[in-house]
Amino acid sequence: MNEKRAMTMKQARESGLLTESAYLPPMGEWIGKLLAKCWGNSRNLICFFEDVATGKKYKLSVFSNEGTLYRPKDDGIDFSEPGIEGQDYVIETALSSKGNPAWLTATLIE
Repeated sequence: MNEKRAMTMKQARESGLLTESAYLPPMGEWIGKLLAKCWGNSRNLICFFEDVATGKKYKLSVFSNEGTLYRPKDDGIDFSEPGIEGQDYVIETALSSKGNPAWLTATLIE
């Protein structure tokens, strides 16, 4: 995959992002700053966020059905776009029927 759009899993491990980011983000709406992103192992893109209100770090995955676009369930922002790190987003998350975090929406705060 194109490393310019995101770092590799190896780079994310070496940077410490995978170990310092909590798995379960807050449920509902929250504001997160996109810190970094890396390619996952399941045709997914892992996005690392810092909760602006608490400073806690979380990771959320987006998946691609089409092979090129990696978007939350609302089919909005493509998080595989290069150069979007450092921006703040209003994020909405909920638990899926399997108990995993589901990334519903993301809106860029301009």
